[in-house]
Amino acid sequence: MNDDLAEKIAGWQPKSAPDTFLQAFQSRCKYEEDLLLARSQFELETRLHNFSSGPPIEALVRDFFRRILPSRYAVDCGHVMDLTGKTAGECDIVVHNDTWFPSIRARVSEDDRYYILGAESVYAALEVKQTLDLSTLEQAMEKLVVCSRLGRERRSFATTLTENRYMERSDTTVGNRLFTGIVAVRLGNCTQQELIEKFVEINRLLSRDEMVRSICILGEWTSLWGYRSERFGRDMIASFMDEDLTSEIKIGLAAKEYGNCPLSVFSAHLIDSVTLSTLCSWKFAENYGAYTAPKLADPSYGFTISAPGST
Repeated sequence: MNDDLAEKIAGWQPKSAPDTFLQAFQSRCKYEEDLLLARSQFELETRLHNFSSGPPIEALVRDFFRRILPSRYAVDCGHVMDLTGKTAGECDIVVHNDTWFPSIRARVSEDDRYYILGAESVYAALEVKQTLDLSTLEQAMEKLVVCSRLGRERRSFATTLTENRYMERSDTTVGNRLFTGIVAVRLGNCTQQELIEKFVEINRLLSRDEMVRSICILGEWTSLWGYRSERFGRDMIASFMDEDLTSEIKIGLAAKEYGNCPLSVFSAHLIDSVTLSTLCSWKFAENYGAYTAPKLADPSYGFTISAPGST
């Protein structure tokens, strides 16, 4: 009897699902990608001018990332500002932390686009384009590079424990890397080759901290940076956080023609980046509570409290 029961219990095994997690995620992104393309075409047909993405497409793409990213990551449009008051202007999509970091200027309403976020609170900044050509590529990259150049304390994996806890330790990794990317509905008046060449040409003139990470053309392809890992002995996607900071990197394409869903690849790359990042401690009172350090009272005023145990 016990042998029969043991055999029965041994048969309690997980069942094979019709799809793997990867296939299910790709299917979901493919459905969303087709929906975005269809909606974009509708918007295009109902507008006379289509040189910019327009709020409808930006809002749809933003809503997609709001649903696909884990719930701890807030997704909005807004202005990103650093401690010195410098700003990159309005970004189409900002992935940020609204749990540990308050906004500098909150919304007046849900539709208020003048939403100001501290640079320290931002995981990613994305630009959305209805049509991407050489001109709009440069405009989008300018916005993203300026975001990367905002004052933002750099912290390593080894020093940052959580958003408000860190240790003083020397390390060359980057634990709070800003992800930047471009999502576009279609190519404009240029070829894929010309666009990629322009993208690489601009990035070649930037530091690793400033480089734009990826372009996603919905339904066509997503570009990624890759490198040869000495640690693992194989080709890997660059995270710009560890050994790839000093490695030779090359551009690669995950194209529809090779069986990829471009939006799925871009989304997975974004999720990987934000979930690996731990933002640096903000010291809100120190950085935003006063313009200058408080002046200590003269001891002769009688306002001094002696140290414990002192006479």
